[in-house]
Amino acid sequence: MGTKKIILNLDDVGLLNCINAAAMDLLRETPISSVSVMVPGPWTPGILKSIRSLERPVDIGAHLCLTSEWPSVRMRPVLGESVPSLLDKDGYLDLGADGRSGEWDLDEVGREFRAQIALLEKWGIEPTHLDAHMVFYFWRPELLDVLVDVAVEKELPLLIHGPKYIEQCARLGAMCPVYGNLTNYIFPPGNREEAYKDLLKLFPDDGVGVLALHASLNHPELAAAMGEEGARRIEEYDLFMEPGIFERLGVDVARPGDLWAHELGKGES
Repeated sequence: MGTKKIILNLDDVGLLNCINAAAMDLLRETPISSVSVMVPGPWTPGILKSIRSLERPVDIGAHLCLTSEWPSVRMRPVLGESVPSLLDKDGYLDLGADGRSGEWDLDEVGREFRAQIALLEKWGIEPTHLDAHMVFYFWRPELLDVLVDVAVEKELPLLIHGPKYIEQCARLGAMCPVYGNLTNYIFPPGNREEAYKDLLKLFPDDGVGVLALHASLNHPELAAAMGEEGARRIEEYDLFMEPGIFERLGVDVARPGDLWAHELGKGES
């Protein structure tokens, strides 16, 4: 198996402290150097401070949120009541994109995206990339158009999954990977390493691909928030903390800056 250049991006950072702790271990101990933070997440300011303390560059992107699907850890939009179509009856972001996404006002969606990016910038972070929490464009394709508008405006790469969505982004002038896949999130319990080896066969040998990693420490906070579903995040953490795992998988770990270079030929951003 040949080596493939892939952005391994730590997802959902800022949602739980145990997710943040896993991210910091992986940033300290492995070649992984890319995270996407949930700006409305309760633990986001803390993880940003921790990342700044590292003696290595880390790419920090905005994991743009339109939903808050964990009943015990709810998030509100940055713009609050000024984006009423995004609110549930309790004033939080929706529990699921598939139920009410058709009711979201696209102008409000764009304003909320920009507000989440602006808040990240206010905290002193110039984002290196954007991506979509819960891949909301799977449920309503028009949301990808709004996301692309914001990315092009900000001149930022989009970490997108699925060939047809990547093709749509490219047609609309956005920077995006040549391939992205989320199958790893739903790997069944068991031999995660072999499952990754099979998945990586789908990635092209040329160009930059992207995988979102969902890692967490084994902690009561995780069980309280996500129940049995948290087990796959523990397995993810354990796998990528193993010595030699990147060599065994044949992965050359890239950064979103490499994606910028690949798409525009400008060198690293």
